[in-house]
Amino acid sequence: MKRKRVVVMGFMGSMPIAGVIWQHIHYIVGLQRLHHDVYYIEDSARLPYNPETFEVTDEFDYAAKVLRRLAGEFDFKNRWAFCARYLPGNPTAGLPLKKIRQLYREADAILNVCGTQEFNDDLLVSDRILYVESDPGVEQIKIDKGVKSTIEYLRRHRALFTFGENIGTKSFPVPTHEFKWLPTFCVSFPHRKKPVKHLKWRQILNAARRVKNLNETVGACAARCK
Repeated sequence: MKRKRVVVMGFMGSMPIAGVIWQHIHYIVGLQRLHHDVYYIEDSARLPYNPETFEVTDEFDYAAKVLRRLAGEFDFKNRWAFCARYLPGNPTAGLPLKKIRQLYREADAILNVCGTQEFNDDLLVSDRILYVESDPGVEQIKIDKGVKSTIEYLRRHRALFTFGENIGTKSFPVPTHEFKWLPTFCVSFPHRKKPVKHLKWRQILNAARRVKNLNETVGACAARCK
């Protein structure tokens, strides 16, 4: 597979607890092992949580310290950023805002892990944002109930992935309506009989394959991953 530039987005700096960190790191490491150019970015208007003081504040020193340490341990040093959208001027730790914007423009894929990333004008220059659902069933129920904000949010993604393998099948009782969900695995589930395969990483990347025809639909993009 041709080397791709991939941005993983999430909230492991602003919510630095073990399960959250594990979910994000396995995407970073898995994509690195496929020899891709991987970056991690948090770009949020949410205030970060500091587990040492048990406070939620506008200070992001602790979040930056966590990300800096993880980047050193998992080989994405100088490839991470925390952007505090809740402060004037959008200050950052790690990469500068100019580089973040460049990555949004140029990345072959942007993974919205856990679906925690809010959209902003900088991010929306990309048409290769992929939703990776970590809590199967929640969004599907909201869609079935006609929650407009959820529907509009999901429509902004090029393809939708979920840890719920039964979603969209006869075994899943909630209608999926217009949305096509593609299964992906999480190594955080040790009870799984089936190991995580590189194929799943390739599926995610294939869904963000660059196309010259900007009218290509999410459905057509997702069809390539079957």
